[in-house]
Amino acid sequence: MMWSMMLLLSVVCGASGDAPREVWRFEALSNLYVPPLVEDMTDRPGREIIICDSEAGLVRCIDAEGAEVWQYDGGWAKRLISPAALSARDADGRRRLAIGNGDGSLVCLDAAAGGLLWRCEAAPVEWGGVLWARLGNDGEALVLGSEQDGVFAYNQDGEPVWHFLADSVTPPLHLRGPLTACDINGDGRDVLFGLSRFGPFALDADGALLWTQFTGDDFPGGPAMADADLDGRPETTAICGVSTRSREHPHGACPCSGAWTATARPPSPWVMLSATAFPRLFWATARARCTPFASTAVCCGLSARPRQPISRSASAM
Repeated sequence: MMWSMMLLLSVVCGASGDAPREVWRFEALSNLYVPPLVEDMTDRPGREIIICDSEAGLVRCIDAEGAEVWQYDGGWAKRLISPAALSARDADGRRRLAIGNGDGSLVCLDAAAGGLLWRCEAAPVEWGGVLWARLGNDGEALVLGSEQDGVFAYNQDGEPVWHFLADSVTPPLHLRGPLTACDINGDGRDVLFGLSRFGPFALDADGALLWTQFTGDDFPGGPAMADADLDGRPETTAICGVSTRSREHPHGACPCSGAWTATARPPSPWVMLSATAFPRLFWATARARCTPFASTAVCCGLSARPRQPISRSASAM
């Protein structure tokens, strides 16, 4: 059975107090579980929109006027429920689009034309996703967080760089949301942050564990990174599904320091928090004004030089 969904991608607001006016509408063939990715990927005017047409198994690129630019059928064995990740431009001006899937495949496309650059067998990705991060001096690398198999890193050509095994920590990593990356110390290399089911963790650019914390809470999504209080140091914010407590830690041999916790209503079972996908939700959380999406919000500060942090998430780069 195939569902039909009309996706409104663009509106123009009228004068103050007027209702928004629909400009165009694009009809997907099935459910859209992840937010659209909006960025400049071609030489057409405006920005393009990437959607994952889930049960139809299509990644689709739509231009600023609502016309389809390209579509890619990956022949996936499972529906598309993970967000695509867009790289920065390389030396040739090319941007890459990466998509993980629950069947274990990892696909990398030319973002401008939708052509396949490479495909490999990695690990199942369901509600998490992949992201591009600066792990070295040779451009961005692709990082994949699997629900049961740990965290993987690949170079731009799809060659494995490192693998952090899920059972390297106790309890083993159980990822149900996206990772995020942030250069917290100004060395040009990103630290990777994630939420295992029962607590946060951090890996350095070489895939080594910096810290992990078992809080006893249930985390169904991913963390957000930003300088929420504008003190020049980034914080990580997470939403969990049960009452929680804040813990203090040092960084490196020392993890994060708890800033505050706050309680709100019970969560949706599939909450994914991302600084780029849901900026208003994150900033509301960071000021301890709880949202209706979760029962608990946790904010932790990290050791870093006074500087404006660079933050990324799996849903947009």
